[in-house]
Amino acid sequence: MLDGRPPHRLATSRGSGSGLGGGIYSASGSLAVRDSAIQGNLAHGGSGLGTAGVGGSGLGGGLSLFSTTLTLTHTTLSGNLSQGGAGQIAEEGLGGDLEIFTFTPFTGATATVRNCRFVQNTAQGGVASSLAFAGEGGGMFVSGQTTMTIENSTFTDNKAQGGAGGYGAFSGFAAGGGLNIDAQSSVPVSNCTFLLDVALGGDGGAGSSTNPAGGAGRIAQGGGVNVDFGSTATIIGASFFGNLAQGGAGGAGASGAAGGAGGPGQGGALSNSAATTTLSTSTFVLNDALGGTGGTGDTGAAGGTGGAGLGGGIHTASGSFAASLTVNHSLLILNEAQGGVGGAGGAGGTRGNGGDGDGGACFNGLAGFSSQADLTLSFCVVVANTADGGAGAPGSNGGNGEGGGLFNDTGATSTVHTSAIVGNQAEGGDAGSGGSDGQGVGGGVYNVGTFDLDAASIVIGNHASTSDDNVFGPITPL
Repeated sequence: MLDGRPPHRLATSRGSGSGLGGGIYSASGSLAVRDSAIQGNLAHGGSGLGTAGVGGSGLGGGLSLFSTTLTLTHTTLSGNLSQGGAGQIAEEGLGGDLEIFTFTPFTGATATVRNCRFVQNTAQGGVASSLAFAGEGGGMFVSGQTTMTIENSTFTDNKAQGGAGGYGAFSGFAAGGGLNIDAQSSVPVSNCTFLLDVALGGDGGAGSSTNPAGGAGRIAQGGGVNVDFGSTATIIGASFFGNLAQGGAGGAGASGAAGGAGGPGQGGALSNSAATTTLSTSTFVLNDALGGTGGTGDTGAAGGTGGAGLGGGIHTASGSFAASLTVNHSLLILNEAQGGVGGAGGAGGTRGNGGDGDGGACFNGLAGFSSQADLTLSFCVVVANTADGGAGAPGSNGGNGEGGGLFNDTGATSTVHTSAIVGNQAEGGDAGSGGSDGQGVGGGVYNVGTFDLDAASIVIGNHASTSDDNVFGPITPL
């Protein structure tokens, strides 16, 4: 047991090994930490060696735990960093403060986090000369079929940052600025606050003489929380305020090649990706999903398209597993999904269009192998959210804004019971000089899948800059 203030520590790896647990590392048994401060620690993966070197992972800037039962109470965890190692292929940074794999079905180990503060921790993917990897769980990363409980805790100003790509190459994605729940884990979360947490996709690499096209920016999902890959979360009494998921910027083109596309930003507050999440009595205010800016084209070449902003408050989509998100007795207000700005073209080249902004409050869609994506809203208020298309570069078009309150994609099913979708907006993005403004469609709801609405619900007083102020697409009455 640790009772008091653990010392600062640094865990680094030489060569391409992993850095494990900047403050504390445990691979078995049990650990109890209470009334402590875990701050300013670093877990840094080693740099890759040689021209084809692979960097090491940075795992748990404050604590890295495997097959260990954890009790963490009344503790502040701040200023910790998990940093993936650089290399030709750079590795991931997982759990800016806490990274935990308990493998509960095999070890019986579980974890409890109660009355704790996670402040200004960072999970940073490594910088690559070719292929970069992810930053996941700025405050906490949970994986490996872990069963744990999080209660009465705050996640403030934490960051998950994808690694930057090399010349014209892929960058790393970002997931869960505050909390990332991964790999068939099960986590009840109660009475927690997620404030100003961010997930930032890695920027695409600039082109070079041998690989001239600019690399695409990568995806960012879940500015506050990301629930992923077959995991299950039950979230009760949570507050999500001012969180951001922003896709990475596209890289600039070289040698007459185009700039890279901006990456998508998904779920400013919460992303439910191929997972099952139930939310109750929670609030979502001023969260933002922002697409990355398109890269600049080289001479005679096009600028990159801005990335899509999907689900300013909530994003849910299938993948390797079905997706199911149920939201009960909750408020979604003043959230925004905004497409990224199109990249400038080179001299004589076309300019990039702005990205689409879809689902100011909620986005529901299909992706990957599964064909099932279900979103249910019951006793909810969805008010004053905005879906904005991104601005086009000079001479190009603005992106579309679709579904100020809710965007329901092809093949997905959204069901609304006893709820109000009121005063939301869908606005097309501004065109660059000589281009066309984007369309704003479905100020309340944009539906191209199945949208079920009961008689106790209302969709009124919304606005769209082009057409269908309240609802675009068919409604199935319940």
